[in-house]
Amino acid sequence: GEDFEDLNSLSSSTLNRLAKDELLSTRELLEATGKDQLLQFEIMTDVNKLWVMKLMSYVIMEMFRSRPLLMAVLSCKMIKLSIHYGVCEATCIALIMYSVSMMDDPDNVDHCHYWGKVAQALFSTFDNPDSTMIHRIEQYFHSLVGVWIEPHQAVCNTFQSNYKTCVRSGDNETSTEILVWYCLMNTLCGANLLALDDAFIDAGRKMAEMFQYQLLVFLACLHEHVAKLAGKDGSELFHLTNGPFQNENELLDFAIANDKSKLMKTVYFMKLFDSFWSRDFARGRIHCTEYFS
Repeated sequence: GEDFEDLNSLSSSTLNRLAKDELLSTRELLEATGKDQLLQFEIMTDVNKLWVMKLMSYVIMEMFRSRPLLMAVLSCKMIKLSIHYGVCEATCIALIMYSVSMMDDPDNVDHCHYWGKVAQALFSTFDNPDSTMIHRIEQYFHSLVGVWIEPHQAVCNTFQSNYKTCVRSGDNETSTEILVWYCLMNTLCGANLLALDDAFIDAGRKMAEMFQYQLLVFLACLHEHVAKLAGKDGSELFHLTNGPFQNENELLDFAIANDKSKLMKTVYFMKLFDSFWSRDFARGRIHCTEYFS
């Protein structure tokens, strides 16, 4: 019974305004509703609406990298549908992705963390919930929201446990995302470099076995910086990526020559990360400009 405009036909400026309006109105609606009332809402029972919500939950997770503004708009619409017609498991995904969308403003960190926790609490109220969905909820919460408030060390064991469950359920995409974030969190925690190097290599081999080459490229870029700190010349993970590049600079040349903007952003982000890590903020400003250009 809901009518959605053709969001793909909107210009970027119009979509940007729409996303801001939706996020603002959804924030007001959530704050007016409150956690306690939301947790006591009726369960959504309309079969058609349940299928729409489930479909949209998968769509917004895929849009995280490619269409973040659309992700924001659809997440807000899902939350509003839930408040009007009842909650379901997909409501929890919508709350998490809404929180991710709101993280653009540092002033929203506490608000996003709060509603991310509400999403986890809401999911725990359902009988026989989808076991794969809770790991996606925890993955997005810990890596994109909780990371700004909670200790990094606290989530490493959670990532390990979630990875094993995702592998058993055949969810290769989420399991590889967890591997990347597990390695990243251990890097930020100051793990022993030799042990960290082994963890990267083990993760990279697992990702190659699952043919998850896109995320493997990101992991290889991060590993190159770790490997050099450990006294190596570079990352052997590039050999597993199935691409015509053997290091980060060759990857950047390939991306520029073939107009691969996502690959360019991957390299610039890792160079920015390395600049921050080494406290070379002047170089970091250059890479930040390159990333957003």
